Parts: sequence; C-alpha cells; structure tokens
Amino acid sequence: MKNNGPLTGREKVFDENKILVSITDLKGRLIYVNEDFIDISGFSKDELIGKAHNIVRSPDIPSEIFQNLWDFLKNERNWIGIIKNRCKNGDHYWVEAFVSPMYKNNVCIGFQSVRVKPKEEDLKRTLKIYDRLKNGKKNSLSIF
Repeated sequence: MKNNGPLTGREKVFDENKILVSITDLKGRLIYVNEDFIDISGFSKDELIGKAHNIVRSPDIPSEIFQNLWDFLKNERNWIGIIKNRCKNGDHYWVEAFVSPMYKNNVCIGFQSVRVKPKEEDLKRTLKIYDRLKNGKKNSLSIF
C-alpha cells in the first residue's frame, strides 16, 4: 500500500453541508476535484489533478476495503462505504463515499466519487468491520 507520509492522529471534522466530489480516469488519476474536496484534504488543485486518488488514502484502512471498491468499479457497479482519508498535513477525515462509473456513448470513461460526513452510528459499525479485517477475519465486510 502506498505510504503518503506520517499521520498526526488528529481528526479533521467538517460540516454536514460539505460535499466532496472528485472524478478520476479509468486508472484512478484525478481529473476533477471540487472546492470542498480541496478544502478538507488540504491539497491544492494543482497538487491533486493528474495524481492517483490514493494521494489521500490513509494506511489505517484495510486493503480489503479498496479491493472491494475496485472489484465493484471494474464490474461497472456502484460502491458505497465509509473511508478514512488522509489530509496533506497528516490529519485524517472520515467520509461516506458513493463511487460510480461514468459513461460516454455507453462506454465507461472514469469514476465519480461523492462524499459526505458519515453518521456517527454508521462510523461505529464501520470501525467494527475494520477491526475484524485487521485481526485477520476475512469476509468481514458484512455489518451483520
């Protein structure tokens, strides 16, 4: 997994009215980011565009989560989940992400991710799943 530098352990909490949007090409390189994404991540637009979306990936997220996400996207299916991302300065922020394929002339040309602040109860359930995965319990993506 890519190491994006040291983490501070500090959470960057953001308002519920923020909507973070990004668009990537088929290889996961950013081609669009909105102002909320720039503001929360701490990166400038120039630092983000053309880079792999995993520039904001936190090493705390089990690799199975990203494998699951890419399995869905490669099959041109939508994916919803809660992700811990890393800010430029090493802080982190939690998002509920809705990632979907984008099409032009019925051909998948990239992916759009729309992210919002997760509900506290959803975040608690997600943390339990992540703990199970980190402790070697495969097939733990279900919340039940």
